[in-house]
Amino acid sequence: MRMYIYIFIAALVLFIIGLLSFFNKKRRLADEVRDRYNAVPLLTPTEAAFYPTLESIAARHDYLLYIKVRLADIARTARADDYNTYMKYFGKVKAKHVDFVLCDRGFFPRVVVELDDKSHENKRNYENDLLKDAVLESIGIPVVRIPVADSYNRRAIERKIFRYD
Repeated sequence: MRMYIYIFIAALVLFIIGLLSFFNKKRRLADEVRDRYNAVPLLTPTEAAFYPTLESIAARHDYLLYIKVRLADIARTARADDYNTYMKYFGKVKAKHVDFVLCDRGFFPRVVVELDDKSHENKRNYENDLLKDAVLESIGIPVVRIPVADSYNRRAIERKIFRYD
């Protein structure tokens, strides 16, 4: 009987040490990252200005509107014969995102909308745009590029998105 008490006390002590270790590690991690990150809005001011226009278009067509969607979450990398090939193609999309995605009520992406400002004229961004367009075209999701403007004509953008005049 006495042996069980010693085992219970030893288990309790180990449990308490484990808890203290866990909370100490959590506190150290919190201390380490403190002041290393800042909260930022999900949309840039330019994207935020465009959002209401696109939101009204989505609502008129009973679509859901999502922002800053990772390309890899829209275009899943197909299985490959080997891991290196898979990673090659996954690596191309894993860290890229698209500005806006219009989805049907089944959450299936139907149209990607990219808001293009002057930064899309530099070589790196232009090449990223080409890759996004190629990947999305390969899976049948159209990409509509809208130039940044001071104001947006909802009807004109709607025609561009849904391809009717």
